Amino acid sequence: MFLANYNSWRRDGETKDMPSPTEIGAAIDDAVNLLRKYDELERENAALREELKSSRKLVDALIIKADAFDYLAWLEKKRGEEEGLQGADFLCLASDGTTCWGKTYLEAVRIAEQQDRIAFDSAAIDAARKEKP
Repeated sequence: MFLANYNSWRRDGETKDMPSPTEIGAAIDDAVNLLRKYDELERENAALREELKSSRKLVDALIIKADAFDYLAWLEKKRGEEEGLQGADFLCLASDGTTCWGKTYLEAVRIAEQQDRIAFDSAAIDAARKEKP
């Protein structure tokens, strides 16, 4: 408020007495300190916003994993019902989320790797088609 009064005096010095230069200097110092604090808080807020974005990405990833777990639990129940999966005790996910069953964990991983190659090759072919004019 002091600086506002000072500005008023500066614009129309006839109606008010000149404020003390010491008081003016102290008010300016206070204003500068408040602006510095504001800048500091803005930097902290920016850092917190980045942290929040990162946390949101983590939460989204955890939600996707939870959904995938629910899906896998559902598949586990279905496994015995489908004739082609009988005796397949191990499950592995391919990169694209395809479920790959095997009688051993190694077999499930090999099937997942095959699925990844198929998906990769398909993506490479699609990318090559897009590049051609």
